[in-house]
Amino acid sequence: MQDPVLVLNATYEPINVTAVRRAMVLLLKGVAQAEEMHNSEVHSAAHAHRVPSVIRLLAYRHIPQQSRRFHERIFCCATVTRASFAARCFPVRN
Repeated sequence: MQDPVLVLNATYEPINVTAVRRAMVLLLKGVAQAEEMHNSEVHSAAHAHRVPSVIRLLAYRHIPQQSRRFHERIFCCATVTRASFAARCFPVRN
Protein backbone atom coordinates (compact mmCIF):
# COMPACT_ATOMS: atom_id res chain seq x y z
CA MET A 1 0.00 0.00 0.00
CA GLN A 2 3.05 2.27 -0.01
CA ASP A 3 3.81 1.97 -3.72
CA PRO A 4 4.11 5.34 -5.50
CA VAL A 5 1.20 6.71 -7.55
CA LEU A 6 1.58 9.74 -9.81
CA VAL A 7 -1.06 12.45 -9.25
CA LEU A 8 -1.95 14.62 -12.25
CA ASN A 9 -3.92 17.86 -12.30
CA ALA A 10 -7.13 18.07 -14.35
CA THR A 11 -4.97 19.47 -17.18
CA TYR A 12 -2.60 16.45 -17.00
CA GLU A 13 0.20 18.40 -15.27
CA PRO A 14 2.10 16.31 -12.70
CA ILE A 15 1.42 17.54 -9.17
CA ASN A 16 2.77 14.99 -6.74
CA VAL A 17 3.60 11.37 -6.05
CA THR A 18 1.49 9.76 -3.34
CA ALA A 19 0.97 6.33 -1.81
CA VAL A 20 -1.53 3.77 -3.11
CA ARG A 21 -3.61 4.15 0.04
CA ARG A 22 -4.12 7.90 -0.50
CA ALA A 23 -4.80 7.37 -4.21
CA MET A 24 -7.47 4.77 -3.43
CA VAL A 25 -9.15 7.20 -1.01
CA LEU A 26 -9.23 9.89 -3.71
CA LEU A 27 -10.70 7.41 -6.22
CA LEU A 28 -13.38 6.12 -3.85
CA LYS A 29 -14.39 9.67 -2.87
CA GLY A 30 -14.85 10.53 -6.55
CA VAL A 31 -12.24 13.29 -6.47
CA ALA A 32 -9.91 11.55 -8.93
CA GLN A 33 -10.02 9.19 -11.89
CA ALA A 34 -7.60 6.37 -12.62
CA GLU A 35 -5.63 6.93 -15.81
CA GLU A 36 -3.41 3.85 -15.65
CA MET A 37 -3.64 0.71 -13.51
CA HIS A 38 -1.19 -1.83 -12.04
CA ASN A 39 -1.76 -5.55 -12.39
CA SER A 40 -2.17 -5.93 -8.61
CA GLU A 41 -5.42 -5.64 -6.66
CA VAL A 42 -6.54 -4.49 -3.22
CA HIS A 43 -9.21 -6.70 -1.66
CA SER A 44 -11.93 -5.78 0.82
CA ALA A 45 -14.60 -8.01 2.32
CA ALA A 46 -16.93 -7.49 -0.63
CA HIS A 47 -14.86 -6.05 -3.50
CA ALA A 48 -11.53 -6.26 -5.28
CA HIS A 49 -10.13 -2.99 -6.67
CA ARG A 50 -7.25 -2.70 -9.11
CA VAL A 51 -4.35 -0.55 -7.88
CA PRO A 52 -3.76 2.66 -9.87
CA SER A 53 -0.32 3.79 -10.98
CA VAL A 54 -1.49 7.19 -12.32
CA ILE A 55 -4.53 9.18 -11.18
CA ARG A 56 -5.92 12.49 -12.42
CA LEU A 57 -7.83 14.96 -10.27
CA LEU A 58 -11.24 15.82 -11.74
CA ALA A 59 -11.16 19.45 -10.59
CA TYR A 60 -8.32 21.82 -11.47
CA ARG A 61 -6.04 22.60 -8.52
CA HIS A 62 -4.00 25.80 -8.80
CA ILE A 63 -0.31 25.23 -8.04
CA PRO A 64 1.55 28.48 -7.26
CA GLN A 65 4.34 29.35 -9.66
CA GLN A 66 6.69 29.93 -6.72
CA SER A 67 6.75 26.24 -5.76
CA ARG A 68 7.62 25.29 -9.34
CA ARG A 69 10.59 27.68 -9.30
CA PHE A 70 11.67 26.15 -6.01
CA HIS A 71 11.82 22.67 -7.56
CA GLU A 72 13.67 24.00 -10.62
CA ARG A 73 16.19 25.73 -8.34
CA ILE A 74 16.81 22.50 -6.42
CA PHE A 75 17.32 20.62 -9.69
CA CYS A 76 19.76 23.26 -10.99
CA CYS A 77 21.72 23.28 -7.73
CA ALA A 78 21.90 19.49 -7.75
CA THR A 79 23.11 19.53 -11.37
CA VAL A 80 25.80 22.15 -10.66
CA THR A 81 26.91 20.26 -7.56
CA ARG A 82 27.18 17.00 -9.50
CA ALA A 83 29.09 18.71 -12.30
CA SER A 84 31.60 20.30 -9.90
CA PHE A 85 31.98 17.00 -8.02
CA ALA A 86 32.60 15.15 -11.29
CA ALA A 87 35.16 17.76 -12.36
CA ARG A 88 37.08 17.29 -9.08
CA CYS A 89 36.94 13.50 -9.19
CA PHE A 90 37.51 13.02 -12.90
CA PRO A 91 39.91 15.67 -14.21
CA VAL A 92 39.91 16.30 -17.95
CA ARG A 93 42.86 14.73 -19.74
CA ASN A 94 44.40 16.31 -22.83
